[in-house]
Amino acid sequence: MLLVLTHSGDHTSSDLLSKLHGIPLFRFNIDLWKHYRWEVGGDSFRIQDPTGRVCEENGTYAVYLRKLFFDPVYIDIPAGGSEEAWRREELVQLFNGIRDLAYASGKLALVKPARFASKVRQMRLAKRWFPVPEWKAFHEVNPRGFSAGTVVKSFAATPVGSGAHLLVKEVDAGCLSAEFPWFVQEKSPATHDVTVVFVNGRLFAYELLRDFDGVDSRLATVINEAIWPPCELTQDDAVGIRAMMKEMGLEFGRFDFLRVGGRLWFLEVNPNGQWGWLDPNQDNGLYQAVAEEIRAVWERNCGSAAVA
Repeated sequence: MLLVLTHSGDHTSSDLLSKLHGIPLFRFNIDLWKHYRWEVGGDSFRIQDPTGRVCEENGTYAVYLRKLFFDPVYIDIPAGGSEEAWRREELVQLFNGIRDLAYASGKLALVKPARFASKVRQMRLAKRWFPVPEWKAFHEVNPRGFSAGTVVKSFAATPVGSGAHLLVKEVDAGCLSAEFPWFVQEKSPATHDVTVVFVNGRLFAYELLRDFDGVDSRLATVINEAIWPPCELTQDDAVGIRAMMKEMGLEFGRFDFLRVGGRLWFLEVNPNGQWGWLDPNQDNGLYQAVAEEIRAVWERNCGSAAVA
């Protein structure tokens, strides 16, 4: 059986699973956890879905972890704490525990634990192969080298209140409040955003013309439903991407770049980045590549079990 750890609104998983013909599938939606019965112990795990179907560890030959979202996605946490926040974190740790069991037994497909892929390490590592805009994480007044022409970013995806995200925004770094830690970066005169999905050595590159308002391409993608057409990579860019992923020990990730003067400037790589929106008609090979990697893990472990 293939166990998919995700959430009920994950349409990418729904489309992906339709391409895995012939593999018994079991979907564990984290946001619907109360509708499942499950136990994880010292020797095995057992999960029963709302229809009565059961997934047991000894019959699971591949595990694929997508996105662990809840509905509503964001909650505000009062000063006294939040029971819902506690429940959610317990469930995330449980799902990550099942992922780690699969990783240790060679059953985890593509999305591996990103132990050495923090943004700080990424940006230092990327300098071997790509230009990287100057950046600094700091707590000081008027940080040296940063004033106007700076963008403020976030290391984490944690909402800042009322479900709101801190998106990339141009600021004067000298005016930032000393009550918070900050991560700022030099603004680059880019013509395009470029994103590259790495699927175990295969590269799928797309670009978006920067003719939208603001500096965060996520707004153009989500609000305006912008289409990212495929684009070509230079040989040097491809070599750099593959080398970075090897260095971090990852088989999957989505890179974000800016194209400046014909060169790619590195921003970050998300080890479990969203990607379905880049192949909306499922016709440029990205869905098929991900499905093939999952199938390969399932077939390898299913074959090993049959021999045993």
